[in-house]
Amino acid sequence: MLKQLNDESLPPSLVISSRTDQTFADALMAYGANGIIHKNEPVALLTKAIMRVAEGELWLDRAATGRIFQKMARSRIDNEASADLQKLSTLTRKERTITTLVGEQPSASGQSLAEQLNISEHTLRNHLSNIYAKLVISGRVELYAFAQKNSHHFPGSGSEHSV
Repeated sequence: MLKQLNDESLPPSLVISSRTDQTFADALMAYGANGIIHKNEPVALLTKAIMRVAEGELWLDRAATGRIFQKMARSRIDNEASADLQKLSTLTRKERTITTLVGEQPSASGQSLAEQLNISEHTLRNHLSNIYAKLVISGRVELYAFAQKNSHHFPGSGSEHSV
């Protein structure tokens, strides 16, 4: 029955229930209910809920609203982290080292970074171009931000720069 709530051809649905557990209420909303209300609520409140849902609004208590927003925020963060991990997995070991170094030394010149890595500036620029393409970013500032945000995914950062 819950899966039928997602059918877009159905009118808005308000679930009137005797259950009080949060998991059930959250599941109903996740499956497409437009509202949930306890059957012991006053008739005036039940009527108001029915009218609001019929007008296209959602009806749920504040606690449920808070839980749903928290789940959405966590889901978004988890999706971003997953996307970053996917991008990181495309980097070679050398590119990961360069990313770590840029994260640790954002104001270092290309020459300084190249010397620390025992490569030429030209080779560093090639690596940076590849990194930018793989991470879908446009430059060192974004690379620095990415490296800072994902520094916990770079084991041993800062200790060994010659790969």
